[in-house]
Amino acid sequence: MARIGLVYEDEAIRVVFEVLAPKVLGTPVELEVRLGRNWPGVLGELPGLLQGLNVTHTWNPFDCVMVIVDANGEGSVRREQRLFDKVGNRQFRFGNPKYHAIMRQVEAWLLADPDAINSAAGARIPRVADPESMLDAKRHLIQVLKNHGSSYNRQFVRAAAEAASVDRIAEKCPGFRDFVDKLKECCG
Repeated sequence: MARIGLVYEDEAIRVVFEVLAPKVLGTPVELEVRLGRNWPGVLGELPGLLQGLNVTHTWNPFDCVMVIVDANGEGSVRREQRLFDKVGNRQFRFGNPKYHAIMRQVEAWLLADPDAINSAAGARIPRVADPESMLDAKRHLIQVLKNHGSSYNRQFVRAAAEAASVDRIAEKCPGFRDFVDKLKECCG
C-alpha cells in the first residue's frame, strides 16, 4: 500500500487521482488530502497546506506528497515552477513534494478515453482527437454531457475514471505520462 499526501485545487482532481493512482502504481493507495482554493488561491495557501501534511507525517508517514493543479492556459512547466517558488527552500519531514500541473484541466484525461466517457454517461459522446489542446476541457465536457441528457458531477467523474484505461490516457495525453513518471518516482 502507498500512503500519499495530496494537495489539490479542484474536487475533480482528487476524485481522478484517487481512482487512477492505484491503477498506475498497481497497489492500493491511502490518501491524506488538503484542498486549496482555485488558482491562484491555492498558491498562497500552499506552504500552510504542506505544513499541515508535515505534522501528519510525524505520526503517520507518507511515501509521497504531491501537489496537483490544473495548468489551464498558463502552461504546465510555468505553473509547476510557480508552485516550487512559493514553497522555496522550506524543509519537510516527508522530503520535497512533487508538483504536477495538468495540461489544461483534469477533464482532458477523462476525454482521452472515449469508451470510459461513454460508459459513465450512458451515451455516445463525440470523440476528442487531442484533449490536451482543448482550451476548456471541463466546459466542453459539461456541455456535451448536457446535450446528451447526462450531467457532470462527482459520480460521473468517478465512473469515468474507474472505467478509464491509463494506457489510453497516456497515449493521448503526453502530460499524463509526465504525471505517471512523477507518481512512480515519488512512491517508488
